[in-house]
Amino acid sequence: MSKYIDRSDGSGSYNAMLTRCYNPNVKAFPRYGGRGIKVCDTWLRGEGGMTGRQCFLRDMGERPSKKHSIERIDNHGNYEPSNCRWANNTEQSNNRTNNHMLTYKGKTMNMLQTAHEYGVDYYMLRTRINNNGWTVEDAIELPKGSIRPGRVFRSGSQLSHIAKLTDEKVGQILELIRSGIKGSDIARNFGVSPGLVCQIKSGKIWKHVTRNSDEGRASQVA
Repeated sequence: MSKYIDRSDGSGSYNAMLTRCYNPNVKAFPRYGGRGIKVCDTWLRGEGGMTGRQCFLRDMGERPSKKHSIERIDNHGNYEPSNCRWANNTEQSNNRTNNHMLTYKGKTMNMLQTAHEYGVDYYMLRTRINNNGWTVEDAIELPKGSIRPGRVFRSGSQLSHIAKLTDEKVGQILELIRSGIKGSDIARNFGVSPGLVCQIKSGKIWKHVTRNSDEGRASQVA
């Protein structure tokens, strides 16, 4: 009896692979067999007196853990030795065909990888970009609780925060920002939201004050 028959740990993945590719009645079929994804002849029919299941276990080896399942490296390719590996859920989510790719500072990664790379909460990043239409730069750089740049203020609380500020106070806020004072501290001192301070800093609102302040600093330097 072949030693590969006893490697039952990967049999569930083998069965699931066949089902996704050849059973049109399962929910996942449109994303696999429905897209033309197939299982290679060796894994499907076998070779050298071995069944397809035995060949699969021979080529793939033991499943590393119960958290691992079979993954195609190229999502548009078939199930075959050169295109398959064992991967956990996180690794597979990084390789999905519908994974949103982001480019930031010249580096392109999917959304999950971007969140990990820059220490940003993934769900916040996804909501900002997919649901609220933020740019990649703003979604990564602006702290949690910030208001989307360019957003029209509608709520009473937002309007009340704006009403507290004058051109003079906005100028003071800009000076504090340039002095390295934290936005949250500035917001607390002026009784406004950190998001409003972020918008002032980026020049999204009170642009005339920001421009005049920059021109004034430039003339002092000159």
